[in-house]
Amino acid sequence: MSKQILKRVVTITLCMVMMFCGTFAFGPGDEAKAAAKPSIVTAIKNNKTYNLMNSLMLKWYKSYKPGVTKTRIYARYAERSHPAVVPLKWKLKGVGNNVALKSSTVKVSLTKNMKNSKKNPVKTYKVKGELLELTNLLAGTRYYWQVTGKYRNMTLKSPIYTFKTNRTPRTIKVDGISNVRDIGGYKVPGGRVKQGMIYRSANLDQLSSKGKTLMLKELGIKKELDLRDPANSLEYYLGKKKPLGAKRYKSISGVQYDQLYVASATGYNPKRISEEIALFANKNNYPIVFHCMIGRDRTGTLSFLLNALLGVSKKNLLIDYEMSFFSVSGCSALT
Repeated sequence: MSKQILKRVVTITLCMVMMFCGTFAFGPGDEAKAAAKPSIVTAIKNNKTYNLMNSLMLKWYKSYKPGVTKTRIYARYAERSHPAVVPLKWKLKGVGNNVALKSSTVKVSLTKNMKNSKKNPVKTYKVKGELLELTNLLAGTRYYWQVTGKYRNMTLKSPIYTFKTNRTPRTIKVDGISNVRDIGGYKVPGGRVKQGMIYRSANLDQLSSKGKTLMLKELGIKKELDLRDPANSLEYYLGKKKPLGAKRYKSISGVQYDQLYVASATGYNPKRISEEIALFANKNNYPIVFHCMIGRDRTGTLSFLLNALLGVSKKNLLIDYEMSFFSVSGCSALT
C-alpha cells in the first residue's frame, strides 16, 4: 500500500471516529462557531454623548433668548419636563444568532477603575434581558459601565465602556412629583454650581413610595423646605403630610418676586427671605429640596436668588425660572 493511499485511509478512519463521537465539525462555519469564545459586548456606540433634556425642552433651550422667547407656548397643562432616557444595550458575541442573556448585572460608575467609594459610589442594576434605561444622570459628566452575565456554566464580563452627557440644565423624574430639577450645573466665575446639592420642585404631597425611595436613597435628601403659607388653610393642611419625615421638614412661608420688599401678615418679607437663605448655610442640610405649591413663583424666586448670589448669569437665571412652564401647572393662574 502506498503512503498516499495509507494517508487517505487514516484520514477517513479518523473522520468516522470523530463523527460517531460527536466531535466532528460539519462545515467551516460550525468550526468557527465552535472555536469562538462567548463574550459580552456593547450594542451601542462607545463614547457616545447623550442629551439629558427631552427633545421639546432641548429645542427651547438651544433657541432661548431673554425677553424674546415665548416660553408659555410650550405649556400644555401636562408634565413635559422629564429628562430623556439614556439607553445602555449589550449582546452576546460568539454564540450564534438569536441567543441572549436572560438577566444581567450592570455597574455604572464615575471612575474608569469602577471602584466604589463614598465620593463616587458605583451603582449596580439587576436587569432582565440586555437593556438598561438610565434617568436622572448628572449633566456634563462622563460615565463608565460594565455588564456581567451568565451563559450556560460561564460567568462573562464585558469590557468597560463609557458615555458622556451634555452640559444642559438637569431635570429630574420623581414618581408623584411635578417640576423637579437640580439648580446646580450652571457656570459661575471660577467653575460651576455643584450638582446634586439643591433640588427644586412642586409640592411633595402625592409622592409615591417609589418616588420617596428615589429622593431618600438616590438623591439623598436630608432637608425639605416647604414655602407654602401656613395662613392658607388648604396649603397648611397639605403641608402637614411631610412625606420625607418630620425630622427633615422645615416650613417657612415663602416670598415671590412681587412681594420681596413689602411687609405681610407673616412678617417683613426681607426677613423671611433671609430665614430661607440661612437654611442653606448649614452644610448638614444638604442635599436639600425646596418647594411651594406648584414650584414656580415662590420656589422660582428663591432659586433665582440662590443662584444669583453664586454668580449665575442673568440668562441662566431666567432659563431656570421659565423652565417651570414645562410642568403640569406651568401656566396656571396666568393670563
